[in-house]
Amino acid sequence: MSDERKYEPPPLHRVMLRCEESGEGVPTGVKIDPDSFDSSDLREQTFSCGHCFREHTWSKDDAWMEAGDC
Repeated sequence: MSDERKYEPPPLHRVMLRCEESGEGVPTGVKIDPDSFDSSDLREQTFSCGHCFREHTWSKDDAWMEAGDC
């Protein structure tokens, strides 16, 4: 029997943003692991909001990671 361990990728979390109009948390469509999020330089990202149906521009400073795995 081999003791080789299979590589398990880190869990992914949804990146969330607060809708400027509704104030609700909205998923941006980005899924990322915590270490990559912390070291990323996410600037000038855009997504279509499911709450107000407008396009929002956001950066990492505006966003948070949803608790729990995707």
